[in-house]
Amino acid sequence: MVLLILTVALISVFEIMQMRRKKQKKEIIVFAVLSVIALFLGWIYVSSPLRSSLVYYVFKLAGIGE
Repeated sequence: MVLLILTVALISVFEIMQMRRKKQKKEIIVFAVLSVIALFLGWIYVSSPLRSSLVYYVFKLAGIGE
C-alpha cells in the first residue's frame, strides 16, 4: 500500500509541477481528482485482491455476463 501511495505521489508531484509551469489550473484539478480515484481503487484492490472486482459489479448492473 505504501508503494502505491509513493508511486502516485511522485508521479503527481512531477506532473503538477509541469502543469503549473504551463499555467494549466483546470488540468491540475482534473489530474488531482483522477489521482485520488486511482488511489481509492488501488486501495480497494490491495485490501482484498480475491473479492469481486469493480468491473464485475459494473457488468452485473449492465446485465452483461453471468
